[in-house]
Amino acid sequence: MLCPARRFSYDQHMPCSSVQAVALAVLAFTSPWAWSATKPDDQPVRVGPQVIEGRAVGVGRLAVLPKVGLVAGGELTLRVEDRATVLVMTSTTCPLSRKWLPILSTLEKGWRRRGVRVVLVDVQGTDAVDEFAAFLAAADFQGEAVHDPERVVAKTIGASTTTEAFLLDDRGTVRYRGAVDDRIGLGYVRNEPRSTPLVDAVDAVLAGRSAEPAATTSPGCELGLEVGQPRLERTPTWHGSISRLFNVHCVGCHRAGGIGPFPLDVEEEARANAGMIARQVSAGLMPPWFAESVEGRGHSPWLNDRSLTSEEQEAIVTWARNGRPSGEPGRHPRRVAAERPRLGAAAEWTIGTPDLIIPIPEEIAIPAEGYLDYVNIAIDPGFEEDRWVEAWELIPTALDAVHHVLVFMKEPGHRLDQGGYLAAYVPGYRSIDYGDPRVARGRSIAKRIPAGSQLVFQLHYTPNGLATSDRTRLGLRFADRPPEIEVVTASASNRRFKIPPGAPAHPVEAVVTLPRDVEILTLMPHMHLRGRSFRYELESPEGVRSTMLDVPRYDFNWQLNYVYREPLAIKRGSRIIASATFDNSEGNPANPDPTDTVRWGDQTYEEMMIGYFEFLLPTEAGASTAGNLSAEGIFALLDRNRDGVLSRRECPERYRGFFTRIDTDGNDRVMLEEMERGLRRQRGE
Repeated sequence: MLCPARRFSYDQHMPCSSVQAVALAVLAFTSPWAWSATKPDDQPVRVGPQVIEGRAVGVGRLAVLPKVGLVAGGELTLRVEDRATVLVMTSTTCPLSRKWLPILSTLEKGWRRRGVRVVLVDVQGTDAVDEFAAFLAAADFQGEAVHDPERVVAKTIGASTTTEAFLLDDRGTVRYRGAVDDRIGLGYVRNEPRSTPLVDAVDAVLAGRSAEPAATTSPGCELGLEVGQPRLERTPTWHGSISRLFNVHCVGCHRAGGIGPFPLDVEEEARANAGMIARQVSAGLMPPWFAESVEGRGHSPWLNDRSLTSEEQEAIVTWARNGRPSGEPGRHPRRVAAERPRLGAAAEWTIGTPDLIIPIPEEIAIPAEGYLDYVNIAIDPGFEEDRWVEAWELIPTALDAVHHVLVFMKEPGHRLDQGGYLAAYVPGYRSIDYGDPRVARGRSIAKRIPAGSQLVFQLHYTPNGLATSDRTRLGLRFADRPPEIEVVTASASNRRFKIPPGAPAHPVEAVVTLPRDVEILTLMPHMHLRGRSFRYELESPEGVRSTMLDVPRYDFNWQLNYVYREPLAIKRGSRIIASATFDNSEGNPANPDPTDTVRWGDQTYEEMMIGYFEFLLPTEAGASTAGNLSAEGIFALLDRNRDGVLSRRECPERYRGFFTRIDTDGNDRVMLEEMERGLRRQRGE
């Protein structure tokens, strides 16, 4: 059971302050050209690297290299003595490749001393070997090279452009692919880079960390090949493909201390449980991921998508049912593995060491059997000022008996349902890091705990045959300063449904109209044991509908939070339509009572219909350069209760005169449209 936020109540309250006063001052005094953000139509196109999803382009897979020769003699193979290998696609005729060669030559010399091997692969079909050798010599490139006119390497590894780099670790796993850095792109050259993803990835691999970002686009000369993932082994083995697939999709839960019943980062454990693994994977039950793929999208829109492709499913099932071969241990040199942490061996706190750990006051006894009512505990953390949470994590001590934990924020003078949830633990979801570069994308993002708030823990336990106890802990990592962007929690919910006895697919709908432009960060549907399906749809102000998230097979045991890879920008006036179906029939084996008429209620034998979503709004810190704010940005700052209406009470007293001028109908309420008209008049438009 999860308690709802108010029905799209913008449930964080921003105090009026000097920054809000500055915002109104800007309305009154800013010059017209300060508001223009349009670019001339004839501006040349300049394209640099863009972050993309790593696993969609093969990061985490084994790079099976073809048998090709090196220019200096010998064959291209992974060497035990190398801590990492960098392959870069190149060409003597591509202008961008020529510009990159001196940079790669310098990087190679420094990396060689650290045990990193650099191999340039010539993918230009018309180059002669001697031309390629002269090309390398002119830049004093002292690494290794492959002359590959048939593009065998590029086809095998799935390369897309001449400048693309692939970073392989000591096991041959692709750990990064994409641009070297962003100093050279399509239509521009800079002396110094602003981001260095390949250098950062090499440093991460040598330190035993995962690369971030794991993949980018790579502006260069297009190869015209079908961009894909590195091919899986013809015969899947543990040391080849299988351990890597488990590491990407399964080890987050199936590890020591995780909620999985057995670890999958240990070969012996995986082999012993291979029968169960094959059954669950072939049935599509593992790994747990319930979002339907969205037609027309090249890759998953979800940052935390853990689903397997049909090829990956087949590889795991083939391995499990055909002898579970170990493969070549030499691909994972034990000497190197023992010297640094293995990727996937997660620490207790996945967000790093928290700045504050808040345990519930005492252990909760959980009996071996029976039913437990929800446990609600209010804790005063003693926050005398607003605190900005950059990352949070919930860790129960009785993982196999905790169904879910929610932590709500209760502001002084407000009801509990007027505040959004701060953190949530459900199977498969226990933390989020708003500072993750994949989420933040260059912005500072955090969630606000208002000063004086209590944190209310709601804990749901499910006895599992063994008496135990739990003392859940909440870990918080705070931002160093107020962020530019605030994460706000809201929901589309319906409390007034009535599910008839025996109904196999009873529909319930909830609709929210967005009063301003927002960016949606996460979606989390919630129902109880009769929940059958859930869908989020977006209806534009023009009435065009599109699917945001479709969960055709909802599972109460796996309540997942779906995190957008790129926050979804939604225009003011759009509607989020949440549609759920409930199965109250005898055909639902989890149904507590098919003869009951079911209504809203806290307990699992009752029902809920909530479509949670988190969205992003600018904060006062983000408005520090107020001259660049739009009318909508200023309105968002002043609308303290987030109801889409600016009241006279919310306006600083010294600017009440301006409020009166823009309140043209004299009702002491200003809508965004009125502010926009007032701003245009102020600028003389």
